[in-house]
Amino acid sequence: MSQNPDAIGYASLSAVGDSVKALTVGGVEATEATVKDGSYVVQRPFVLVTKEGTKLSPAAQAFFDYALSADAASIIAAAGAVAAN
Repeated sequence: MSQNPDAIGYASLSAVGDSVKALTVGGVEATEATVKDGSYVVQRPFVLVTKEGTKLSPAAQAFFDYALSADAASIIAAAGAVAAN
């Protein structure tokens, strides 16, 4: 997309930078805050899926817990993405 000035694409917020710019939608800019509060409507969640009624293994539960932790949030933010919390 960065090579075509007329291109419009769908990318993660982490891809936004000097060569790729996010569109303002409905007067709302794409920022971490507007993604988190839902006011920037063009977004997709990162989804962790489990089978309903099935208990997670200890390893899977540990991964889920870590993925939603403050420690993981700092790593996610450092990668340029928006953490769940």
